[in-house]
Amino acid sequence: MAVISFPEQVQARLEILEKIERLQDKASAAVSHVLESKNILPIAIGRDVPADQSRESITTTALAASRLSRTNQLSSLFQPFFLECQKLVTTKQKRGLSSGTFGDNNPMTASFVALAHRRYKREDSAAFNFSVDILLAWLKKPDASKPMHGYPVSLCAEVLTGFADFSDTSTKRRAREALNRIANWAQGEVMEQITHFHSLHMAYFDVGELALTNLLACELETLFWRSPITTNALAIAFKCQAEDGMWYSSKPFWHTSGRATILASCQVMSAVMEILRHRTDLFKQYEQKVYRYVAWLEDSSSEVVRGNSSMFGWAAEASPASDRIDIWITLENVKLLGDLKTLIHRLNRHELLRRSGLVVNWKPIRWTKLVPPDLSMPSDLQLKTQLTRFFITPWKGHRSLDRCSIVLYGPPGTSKTTVAGALADAMGRERKPWPLITIGPGDFIAGGEPMAEINATNIFRVLMELKNVVILFDEIDQLLLERTPNAGGGALQFMTTSMLTKFQSLKNKKQNIFVLTTNRFEDLDIAVKRAGRFDGHIAVMPPDYKARIEILSSLIGKYDEKHGTSFARSLNKKDLQRISISTALFTYPELESVTLNVLETINGNASAATVREKLISTAKTYPKATGFGVLGHT
Repeated sequence: MAVISFPEQVQARLEILEKIERLQDKASAAVSHVLESKNILPIAIGRDVPADQSRESITTTALAASRLSRTNQLSSLFQPFFLECQKLVTTKQKRGLSSGTFGDNNPMTASFVALAHRRYKREDSAAFNFSVDILLAWLKKPDASKPMHGYPVSLCAEVLTGFADFSDTSTKRRAREALNRIANWAQGEVMEQITHFHSLHMAYFDVGELALTNLLACELETLFWRSPITTNALAIAFKCQAEDGMWYSSKPFWHTSGRATILASCQVMSAVMEILRHRTDLFKQYEQKVYRYVAWLEDSSSEVVRGNSSMFGWAAEASPASDRIDIWITLENVKLLGDLKTLIHRLNRHELLRRSGLVVNWKPIRWTKLVPPDLSMPSDLQLKTQLTRFFITPWKGHRSLDRCSIVLYGPPGTSKTTVAGALADAMGRERKPWPLITIGPGDFIAGGEPMAEINATNIFRVLMELKNVVILFDEIDQLLLERTPNAGGGALQFMTTSMLTKFQSLKNKKQNIFVLTTNRFEDLDIAVKRAGRFDGHIAVMPPDYKARIEILSSLIGKYDEKHGTSFARSLNKKDLQRISISTALFTYPELESVTLNVLETINGNASAATVREKLISTAKTYPKATGFGVLGHT
């Protein structure tokens, strides 16, 4: 039995995650604080911020509404913004979406307004439709002062790819046409930028344009994520990264309102991160360069004191200052940090599942193939119904694990392990089940009983970092025995207290489902059985009368399919009912064994009566392994 360990690379990434979460939380809190005091956010806050940048900005507020995680509090805080947008496009003056930085009715402001309305489910508003019209008009005929560039075009594409939200057929058609133009344009831009770089025409090369258009072309499927072009573009982007982790640009992509608009490093990094999300095979190669940017964020943050509050964020590279926060740049960095955190969690999950020594089943039994053992029970009390109510419905409905633990108990052979696997399948989506991790007694006593506590610590350390898996603790009764002087169990019985604490910590995370299976429920410590320690206890008994009929029918059908026989067609419902009565209290493995043994010994053309009587007589003399003798549903 391999010893479960914690990979060193995962530990190093956890330290980075701590930094990311700290930076993200502080910056998000600062933006929320500004929102509470101002209905419409300014461009920047801090000492000596020019008047034209401390004024209210529809663009900045729209960016915040489209990028910050949606909460009930933010919904109320953004209400004045949505009312202002509606007012701007519906009043008699109909000034439209004004911006002192990018000009009135520009595609960047319109994109953020549309994305904000979509996030808060306001796609039917006049402001949303007005914004979409601006984007479609600009993409068809770009303004000379606002040519097509990777950043504003990528924002437009983000809006238009949700064209199912558009109310009229004409808009949907125009959106599809615009996306086709964007896709072809982006592919051409990528090739042009790579050519400029390799031919040393650096006056025409723009690393931000390369990263953003490569991302666009891949998203719109004119380039493949795994194509050599994308690999080359990513290599060029990191070659252009400065030692401090930044991408410094002096090439304006727009000239509006008397000022030049230059791409910020956070916008380049966001595009690079999204490509790496699809190219995790390259992440290790560039991992340390990604962390350079995180280090820069940590070292270059700004702090602004307003009243009794201290706010945290970042200033634009064009106007660096330790006492200035640019809301736009701060919001982009908050989103970037969130994307990076998600990617690192995903990579750590991959490492832990494959390199920690865990036993992982990637393709457990399909949920639809699981025959409930209690079909004779009322439907709301059946095993599958209870599991659906406990875990599947809350997760499918609102992505939460209100309950995350269960004890399945019953005699040997009642398919408790199979039930855990079927649950893992049901929790996934589109034939992508959650992985099923199985942990047995051997994992705890690898190296001998004295190693049990150390192994348990390592096992739970790994499990605490995982997400969206089903964890099966299979028959670990010895570690959870009743804590009495006469309990027996040797040194392992002293593990109970420690194990209960570890289970509670795992439960508090609510990131996975863990299933404890046991044949000896009555011997477990009272704390395990106490309400609240686990979210439920379900008895898994041998298949009842109706379940046995279903199982027998399935087993005979599978045999026919494999061997070209026709036993299933010859046996009618009454035959199966008589066989079911004769196999009362048989477990699934026992039913399978009896069925296969009989079918293998009789002629494929045997009559239904012959098959039926042979199955019944064999069942009567079958040496049942469980010896289970309790009253049940027969």
